[in-house]
Amino acid sequence: MLTRENALRLAPETQRAYEKAEAGSLRVTDEVLGDDDAFARCKDWLEVTDELQRRVVREFASRGDFGDAEPGFREERALRALRSATNWYPSLRCIPLYVRFNRARTGALQV
Repeated sequence: MLTRENALRLAPETQRAYEKAEAGSLRVTDEVLGDDDAFARCKDWLEVTDELQRRVVREFASRGDFGDAEPGFREERALRALRSATNWYPSLRCIPLYVRFNRARTGALQV
């Protein structure tokens, strides 16, 4: 699943979705949707990522990789496994781009 997620993250359509999300997060739009006067809202990068990960999980679930648990439970369990795999299995850290190039570090923040 990590390999598939990584491939999808690097795909041009996903990169465009991230670019659109980033651009949308920098401005507030006043487009009105339909008759209900709801304001248009752009997806943020976390929503793009969530949709991508759910797609990966559904692809693997359709192959029968998650056993016979309740479908909704299976998806949530698989999402947790996907999102925490590199913590549980450090040898997998070489697969996801976002782990290999994570610049976040523990620091000595002082106020």
